Amino acid sequence: MNCPSCKRPNAEGIDFCDYCGTPLASAPAGKRKTEMEGGPAPKHKTEIAADPLDPFAPRHGASPPKPPPVSPAHVQGGAAGGGDKPKYKTVFDGGASAPKDPSDPFAPVDPAKKKAADKNAGKRIVGFLVSFDRSAEGNYWVIREGRNTIGRDEECDIVIEGDEMVSSTHAVLLWRNGRTIVDDEKSQNGTFLNEADVMEKTDVKDGDVIRLGRTNLMCRLLDQAKVSALWKPA
Repeated sequence: MNCPSCKRPNAEGIDFCDYCGTPLASAPAGKRKTEMEGGPAPKHKTEIAADPLDPFAPRHGASPPKPPPVSPAHVQGGAAGGGDKPKYKTVFDGGASAPKDPSDPFAPVDPAKKKAADKNAGKRIVGFLVSFDRSAEGNYWVIREGRNTIGRDEECDIVIEGDEMVSSTHAVLLWRNGRTIVDDEKSQNGTFLNEADVMEKTDVKDGDVIRLGRTNLMCRLLDQAKVSALWKPA
């Protein structure tokens, strides 16, 4: 049979021309080409199996995760500010959790530390009180000329923490003209110097131990002749 389009001969019994694909007269009406006869191949979707070890892969039957809510306190330039993209504050943007630099000269000063520094301005260091009751490596406090109050109160010059037997203002240590004196401030449990009850103003020497409650304080006094040679008042 000859093709009605290209006029080339084709074998009997075929429905389309082997040369140009034109339907032959013997082809039934409405018959479409098959995939092997040059028809359009159906499209198949490729499915990739989810990795069971992927923590972000969606699980069967699980709803997709919702984005976290955006707090107005952490957004700058949002809908209220007219911006088109929210910005989250960091510690460098001045947030409440921003760390304080201890060496920053413009950082706010603790009022309690400033008050203590003002109170001790111009007063020489004349000795130290050393204790090993709270830590194995020891603690120490500075003794300055003049009046040094000792107790649990934060207003004291020498604050003893962790001993409930120490009164708010337990005792006073006075240094004047090279002489060191300890006196009890009407405390509930008394003050002891080398285990002797302090009933009145008592002189303290280098190496003496003052006991308040369960806290033992060794008094170490500086050589005032050497201190006077080194000290240069402002």
